[in-house]
Amino acid sequence: TRDTDFVEHMFVGNNHAYLLLFTEQGKCHWLRVFEIPEASKTSSGRVIQNILAIPPSDKIKAFIIIPGLNDTEFLESHYIMFCTLKGMVKKTSLEAFSRPRGGGIAAITINEGDQLLEAKLTSGGHEIFIATRQGNAIRFNERTSRPMGRTAAGVRGVRLDGPNDAG
Repeated sequence: TRDTDFVEHMFVGNNHAYLLLFTEQGKCHWLRVFEIPEASKTSSGRVIQNILAIPPSDKIKAFIIIPGLNDTEFLESHYIMFCTLKGMVKKTSLEAFSRPRGGGIAAITINEGDQLLEAKLTSGGHEIFIATRQGNAIRFNERTSRPMGRTAAGVRGVRLDGPNDAG
């Protein structure tokens, strides 16, 4: 690691779980946990672009661990909630991400000048909380956001206060 490098996330998953990785340009890539190279506890790890087919200009912004893609009851009862830097939100059924492809798929359409900020797994009834850089916040129930297809851009989740504000 470098002096500016730090641990940002730690997660637990079994070997056969799927790791859904979402890039800032709105693509979703799949990776089985056992496909992540094993290393010693003192090693610095490997760059994710060397493991997946991600362009060097794109970065991983969010990840979700799914226990399996063959449990239809789980897939049909869960959603992925997306939020972008410009305050757009989108809810998509987890079932739309149940067929892995090597090069990844479009998870959300990102408008020009925007980027994916976060993606979270939900059960359909959670409270969504979004805070902006200027200190404004909004909370709403997830049920008020209808499910959309993978290629949709979403709807406005929070109104921003000018060009320096972000969701």
